[in-house]
Amino acid sequence: MADNRSGPCGLEKPRSSEAPDALNGSEHFQRFKGAFAENFVMTELQAMGFHPYFWRSGNTAEVDFLVETAGEIVPIEVKAAENTKAKSLQLYVSRYHPRRAIKTSLRNVGITRQEHLTLCSVPLYMLWKLRAYLEMA
Repeated sequence: MADNRSGPCGLEKPRSSEAPDALNGSEHFQRFKGAFAENFVMTELQAMGFHPYFWRSGNTAEVDFLVETAGEIVPIEVKAAENTKAKSLQLYVSRYHPRRAIKTSLRNVGITRQEHLTLCSVPLYMLWKLRAYLEMA
């Protein structure tokens, strides 16, 4: 008799229709969701052929990823929630004046144009379209 809990890749399906505790906002998920989001973004960037770096200013600020495209360095800030305050990204922008920057989070798509900067907000689930957003900026 076949085991009907086995998925198409041989992975076990949950026996319950409820999401595992980690996906229901458990303490562990809340504690590590930023790391999960950054790991997801790193994986997506590498799958798109980017070779990401990061930037750190002493011990005070850190931009999650820097990628090179069309001869420019583009900073990418990752947020695991809808709160998208990105002080480190703002510091990087004020120091290095990039033409484009990306902020990815659970928020919706958005483009903000400032003096010399085009900031694209890209939802995590749409990161696979990053190259298109970079071309628009």
